[in-house]
Amino acid sequence: MACLKKPHPNQFAALRALEMIRTTGKPGKQPVRVYPCQDCSSWHLTSKRLTGKLPKWERRPSHHSVPSSWPRNLDGKSVRNS
Repeated sequence: MACLKKPHPNQFAALRALEMIRTTGKPGKQPVRVYPCQDCSSWHLTSKRLTGKLPKWERRPSHHSVPSSWPRNLDGKSVRNS
């Protein structure tokens, strides 16, 4: 199913589009975040504010979510070796 909203191929592209819109400073209703569309598998912008629990795609990984086998800095944060 195709959406009527402008599709962005991935989260990064949608976030870049959101940032471009924010820097224009145009008056009126503006998008505030991005979300993955279940209908078209693309990402879209929305002006709806987040209410309730933070969606998985907007969560920032903590150092606790990294496997304990990964090396860590002196401050305890994970260092991922390439």
